[in-house]
Amino acid sequence: THTPDMRSWFPMYFPINKPVNVEKGSKVSVCMWRLTKSYKVWYEWSLSVESQDSSECTYESDIHNTNGEHYWIG
Repeated sequence: THTPDMRSWFPMYFPINKPVNVEKGSKVSVCMWRLTKSYKVWYEWSLSVESQDSSECTYESDIHNTNGEHYWIG
């Protein structure tokens, strides 16, 4: 897809720090935040996995790329 009049667009890669095994039927959620400072823009993200019956969180990652430590734009 594309956004009309957008000045630039490029794919982004959001790595996680370790592989996660997810059982069939589990719910995977990704939270993403777009943050800015006067000289850069960056994204932070985290991942969580909920059991199939939603009774428990079976995995919750740390927040990745805190303060744009590893990846940023600008």
